[in-house]
Amino acid sequence: MPAYGFKNIVGNSITIRLLKRSLKNNTFPQFSLLSGVYGTGKSTNAKNIALALTCEHPIDGEACMACDSCKANLKAFGSTGESYNVKIVNLGKFSRKNDVTELIKDIFILQSGLHNKVYIFEEAHSLAGISGAQTAFLEEIDRMPPNTFVIMCTTEAHHILDALRSRAMQFSFNRLTIAESEVLLDLAAKEHGVTNIDNQVEDLIIENARGIPRDLLKALDFVLSNKVTEEELLELFHKINNSTWLELFSSMYGKDMALTVTLIENILTTHGVYDVISGLKDFVIRALFVVETGNTKEGFSSTEVLQLYEMYRDNNDLYKIASLIEKLSYSSNSADVKLCLFNIRLMLQKRNLGNIVAEKEKIASVESIHAKDMAKEMAAFSGASTNNKLTKLSAGSLNSFLGGGV
Repeated sequence: MPAYGFKNIVGNSITIRLLKRSLKNNTFPQFSLLSGVYGTGKSTNAKNIALALTCEHPIDGEACMACDSCKANLKAFGSTGESYNVKIVNLGKFSRKNDVTELIKDIFILQSGLHNKVYIFEEAHSLAGISGAQTAFLEEIDRMPPNTFVIMCTTEAHHILDALRSRAMQFSFNRLTIAESEVLLDLAAKEHGVTNIDNQVEDLIIENARGIPRDLLKALDFVLSNKVTEEELLELFHKINNSTWLELFSSMYGKDMALTVTLIENILTTHGVYDVISGLKDFVIRALFVVETGNTKEGFSSTEVLQLYEMYRDNNDLYKIASLIEKLSYSSNSADVKLCLFNIRLMLQKRNLGNIVAEKEKIASVESIHAKDMAKEMAAFSGASTNNKLTKLSAGSLNSFLGGGV
């Protein structure tokens, strides 16, 4: 069971401070809307609010977690979601106007008693898909009993009617910053009895979570429970490691275009286009930051940092690369990615398409001459075999027949 209570929340400090203050002052609004992307703590904090509103002995806006009401609520949160003073309703499961009508009747008509009653509506935006549902709430919201509180949680506040949204006090929950993610990761690791996590693993977890507390905690729990290595984590998160990108970009400075082509094909074969584009942009951004500022805490080892400095003494190359990959969108296909990377190679070698075409024509010409010579030798060999006479091949002819040099 999650550790409830505002004191256990990391991030969104101003919002949490305002929630606690209003609860302490008994001024928390009867109708509120908690919005933000998934996993940022809306549901958890809705429960924290419900605990505080129904607690028998609240302390500075926090529930005591020890009274009968708190115990009943905590038990409900781990099972049915309903106690005698808190009810959690997933509106995403509603499909009929009658479902909404019954809920409204429960909230606005049948309520009685002196104790606070709190309703938490998950996926409140789902009401938009039921004709007349939001209007029905709107008609009753101003007649809410004084001891009743409705908390709506949504990832899509824009689907809530303006008139309904304007009646609610809206609290937004944002993604965690990197610093906040590090704090949360450290606290959660200590709860697992772990005091030290490999820096590379920590960076991967934080990067993959992208500021979403739920994703961060889920990944950490899996990593610690299964002793996942950095290599396994890269595969799990569909990440392309630094060495792969460094090898690719290093090849672009060389003359062997076939090597670059092979490396590009390998990356696109083992990873989806979306992951490749995302990884490419992330790598270049981090590389730019390291080369430009000297800050080495960007997920690179000391050896990789030295490689970056060696490859990009001139920052302009990285800025040019960034300008080229900026044109890739997440709807691009593998051909778009290949073309972008080939253009980067041309740019790094300070060549243009004309150079490449001329080079290919020269290679094709040499290969054509070689093919003709080989055809003559094959014809001579074939003719000799037909006449049952073996013609002695010269050393040069034999070498040509076996695929030697021109």
